[in-house]
Amino acid sequence: MFTSIIVPMDGTPFSRQALPLALALARRSAATVHLVHVREPETLRGGGAPFVDPQLDNDRHRDIHETLQLLAAELSRRNSLHVDAVALVGAPGAELAQFAGGTRADLVIMMSHARGGLARAWLGSVADELVQHLSVPLLLVPPGADSSTEPREPLFSIVLVPLDGSDMADEMLQYATSLATPHKTAFTLLTVVEPPAESAFPDLIASIAFDPNALDDEKRNAEAHLTARATELRKRGARVDTLVLTHAKPAQAILDAAEACHADSIALCTHGRGAIRRRLLGSIADEVVRHAKVPVLVYRPERNRG
Repeated sequence: MFTSIIVPMDGTPFSRQALPLALALARRSAATVHLVHVREPETLRGGGAPFVDPQLDNDRHRDIHETLQLLAAELSRRNSLHVDAVALVGAPGAELAQFAGGTRADLVIMMSHARGGLARAWLGSVADELVQHLSVPLLLVPPGADSSTEPREPLFSIVLVPLDGSDMADEMLQYATSLATPHKTAFTLLTVVEPPAESAFPDLIASIAFDPNALDDEKRNAEAHLTARATELRKRGARVDTLVLTHAKPAQAILDAAEACHADSIALCTHGRGAIRRRLLGSIADEVVRHAKVPVLVYRPERNRG
């Protein structure tokens, strides 16, 4: 269960669309919710940024913070939760990560791209920096969420968890289960086995040695690993399915599997080894977050953090 949740806010209605889900998760365990606005100084915005009157910039960010304070008070009253508004100054990703560590937050929820005060698209900046440096999971909500709709239990009926056979990826399971409603949420554990180059590019058969049994062995190993993880979850009362797919494009396989099993969230570790055989950050996780139609929970293990 979560005890302290951060919601980055940039002052736009768009950024508020992550609030219903954040509040719903907070109500489960009376967690504190921090609405955090980061003002990025003009010196950090790059030489190509248009000139901004410093006083007007200060006034705008002060207005945003005051608006968030009023919003926090309203949300506290309506939800019987502690909700506060926090104003920070600096590089958004770094400031948010430091704030998360200082407040011992255990989850950050934000839209899958940001505008306004955060001053950049999410890709390669705020969310990417958070993934690299956060010590807690980041739940990215795709655009199009209805901010007027209060989520109902279970918040997540089916959680898809891609695993690659590594211990680091298995760490994701503990965070994936935090999204679950006991006895109501089901899990689908997925491993994507990439076919040998020969399967995707037949012309290479003559130039590359190919073990015809290698793919079958890898699939059997993947099935055994998923079965072991599923057994552990079932002992805790969870409903679990397992799935091994062969696909040359792991990210597309994950997206297709999410749609096929009607998953309403995806939880994956930003690290790839074993069957997936590639680094997730900037590739598979990037593509999944870009194209997923459901919230994506991402986590970067401490020993793999930059």
